[in-house]
Amino acid sequence: MRGIIEVNLKNLTDNFCFFRKKLPQSVSVAAVVKANAYGHGLKEVVRALNEQADYFIVATFEEALLAREYTEKRILCLSPLRGEEIVVSVFKNIDIIISSERDLDEIICKTENMRIPTCVHMCVDTGMNRMGIKSEKTAYKLINRIKSHKNIKLEGVFSHFFDAENKQRREMQAERFNGFLRFIDCALENGESRSDKQTDKAADGCGGAYLAHIAATEAAFCCNSLYSMVRIGIGLYGYGVSGVKPCMSVKSLVSRVEKVKKGEYVGYNGAFIATKDCFVATVSAGYGDGVFRSFSGGEVLINGRRRKIIGNVCMDYCFALTGKETKAGDEVVFIGEQGGDILTAEDMAKVCGTISYEILTSFKRFPVKYIRP
Repeated sequence: MRGIIEVNLKNLTDNFCFFRKKLPQSVSVAAVVKANAYGHGLKEVVRALNEQADYFIVATFEEALLAREYTEKRILCLSPLRGEEIVVSVFKNIDIIISSERDLDEIICKTENMRIPTCVHMCVDTGMNRMGIKSEKTAYKLINRIKSHKNIKLEGVFSHFFDAENKQRREMQAERFNGFLRFIDCALENGESRSDKQTDKAADGCGGAYLAHIAATEAAFCCNSLYSMVRIGIGLYGYGVSGVKPCMSVKSLVSRVEKVKKGEYVGYNGAFIATKDCFVATVSAGYGDGVFRSFSGGEVLINGRRRKIIGNVCMDYCFALTGKETKAGDEVVFIGEQGGDILTAEDMAKVCGTISYEILTSFKRFPVKYIRP
């Protein structure tokens, strides 16, 4: 075995409990398990959180089908669905998004003769310009169309903060979201719009008519308007806020150790030239496993000490500057704990010029071992 990914399921469930305890009990907590549960394994994460989570959120139709095999809880798919995907989702009790008039057209076309309720969440664009209904008038029009089809149920209305840590931008988006909710309520209630006091009230839940959700991990504790559901993604896996514990460790092995003489090259393109005699460990992990080429210059743990990655990262291997005590078969930690020291996905992300999300979802070739409570 060249390497392994370890996922601590106790840390995962503890992290969920951390959010559940801190959030108002009237606010539902959704577990975001898209991108294979941020690289942690969708199947095992859904099974581990099935008793705790109120909702599961995925990005694709395929993820929704996989999640449904392991939970009877509600599932929301964040991608617009087409054709038979809609029909299957209705039969599987998977919630569908409406982010455009075309989405609703497709849903009506495919479900018009179905007697099973079609549950939808309307996605509204509050400033990110990624997807969603852009005008309140369009939202109002679509709600009236939904009302004319008794088999379609408005289960939720949602948006997404594009800069949750920026108070001014967050409040601007929340105000925009409230505007959408007032128009939607007006359409649903035949002219009786929700008051400003109601829309600003945390965990109001839209009077029970539908779920409203805009806050994710970063906004969970700094947003005055939590509405009726919060979507927790990166926080489940140990990042994004203080108080949570990383769930993933990534480990490999030293393949060999060689004494490299001053002036000799290491790796492709001779990217490293020894300035003095040194010991170099060949590590059995490369960009084919998820270690970015830009990780050159980063650190790993070998025998409890931080060791620098040198030269160009190869597809299957990389190189660490080490000491003569290092031996073939020694454990190499990219993410995780060894000898009382810890390296995180955020540490790796800083070196690679990216974010922890990308790091966590990049490891694919190593087998996964689940550490259960």
